[in-house]
Amino acid sequence: MAHPTTALVIDSPAMQPRARRQARAAGTAFDSAASVESLWGDYLSLVAAQAAFAVSTLAGLALCARLLGPAGYGTVVLFMMVVQLCFIGGTKWCFPAVMRFAREALVLAGRAGEVVWSWSLLFLVAVIACSLGLLAASRGVRTLVGSDNPPVGLYLAVFVLTALSMAGVQLLQTQGRMKTAAWAPVAGKCLLILLLAGLAFASPWTMTPTTVVACVAAALTVQSVLSLAAVNPPLLRPVTVDWNVLRRLARYSLPLWAACVAGYLCEWVDLYFLRAFRGHADVGIYQIAYQVFLFLAGALAGLYTLLFPVLTAWVAEGHQERVHRYADRFIPQVSVLWGLLLLLLGGMQRPGFSLVFGAAFTGSQHAFALLLAGLAFQPILVLYGTLLLSQDRPRENARVMLMMAALNVLGDIVLVPRWGMAGAALSTVTSLAVAALLCWRWSHRRLPFKRPAAVIASSLVAGALLAMALLDSRLTWLVVAGSAAVLVWWARAARLFSKADLSMLDYVRCPPWAKSLLAKVYAVFFAPGPWRATLSSLK
Repeated sequence: MAHPTTALVIDSPAMQPRARRQARAAGTAFDSAASVESLWGDYLSLVAAQAAFAVSTLAGLALCARLLGPAGYGTVVLFMMVVQLCFIGGTKWCFPAVMRFAREALVLAGRAGEVVWSWSLLFLVAVIACSLGLLAASRGVRTLVGSDNPPVGLYLAVFVLTALSMAGVQLLQTQGRMKTAAWAPVAGKCLLILLLAGLAFASPWTMTPTTVVACVAAALTVQSVLSLAAVNPPLLRPVTVDWNVLRRLARYSLPLWAACVAGYLCEWVDLYFLRAFRGHADVGIYQIAYQVFLFLAGALAGLYTLLFPVLTAWVAEGHQERVHRYADRFIPQVSVLWGLLLLLLGGMQRPGFSLVFGAAFTGSQHAFALLLAGLAFQPILVLYGTLLLSQDRPRENARVMLMMAALNVLGDIVLVPRWGMAGAALSTVTSLAVAALLCWRWSHRRLPFKRPAAVIASSLVAGALLAMALLDSRLTWLVVAGSAAVLVWWARAARLFSKADLSMLDYVRCPPWAKSLLAKVYAVFFAPGPWRATLSSLK
């Protein structure tokens, strides 16, 4: 699973400045409210698919952890770390190009075979190059992964199948079949869980890291076949390769390689240092904590799907005042609400890891308690990152990713040898905090807004979560109650919420139940005074 901020850098083909200019020139710029209204069905389906994928991922993690233990699960994690290096550094950078240009060809000509087959050649060259590199480095890989190292053929199989399954998902998204694309990975995860559970029941003594990896390969095979078979013929016709198109695809794709590598480092570099200085067991224990961290981070990352088209439309339509309100009021409000949720989770998470993953993974709870502080900065990274993309500033997001990767590596060099998993977690939190500050600063420079409220709220919550992780557990709920009270008091004193903000709901034709729910949440927690008539009008 990619780092939550990576998608804001490399998965943004929907942002087409040239197409936007053409639409304005032709007088065909779309209405933002109507656009969002049409997005709600797909968005809710995507949210449901993301939730199902996250839950199935956690279920698979729990099953693997209990079957293999920390050291065995650590071997599987190191295997996937190598595979993901090949996939992200070798092939992922070329996926945005097929969405960008094939979608344009479908819109303009009703077919996109020339683009798809030209891209397929670029994709094939990347896969072959990575496979040869993996074979050449097999001895080093064997040393890195350890004594229970699966055969090199499994590395190649899982890498190629990962690339093919992602290609199927990308082609489905290009055709606009978002629901099918969203649920295909869920089907793969569910199949993996069934395979693992069946083998564990039938012959638990055969469960080794190699067995688990073989189950992963089988599930990816089925997912790849299903997703590629669902691609409609217009996307594949005519069957021809155009060298000019191929060069154009390569020019578009190659600059994204650095962002892909930076995203890989943000997600996996901690494990390299833990493997070098601690061992397989610490790798497995820390990765459980990090996967739960990504599970929670994905809840906010999904907002990109809905908010990016809205902001893009507002910019195209010249509604800068709405963009300013988004930056100056909506993002701080989300930061406060998200902070309250994190404080509640911080108080409740202590017994969860042992209960779900087993007593051997108690150490995951300590690492997660520190990582949770980094989630406080997620609203800034996601929401201001989306704002930068809507303002045609993708380079700033790429610079944020590179800075995060550099800080993470530097932090691991300094902290992991001395403090192990705690050092890795603190390194991740520090890189997220600095990246969030840079993202906010560059957004402010591009679109000046009044106050750093989002930074203040996120910093307050992060400080409270770090205190909860470091202090005696008997003080946890005291810290939760005190921090939540201070956060609510500050939000009200700073007038972050006002009933005028609810007028933003008029700009997006969300379903009535969603509008009513938002109004009720606002009224219960932050409404400064009686204004029931306003709430009634929103229901």
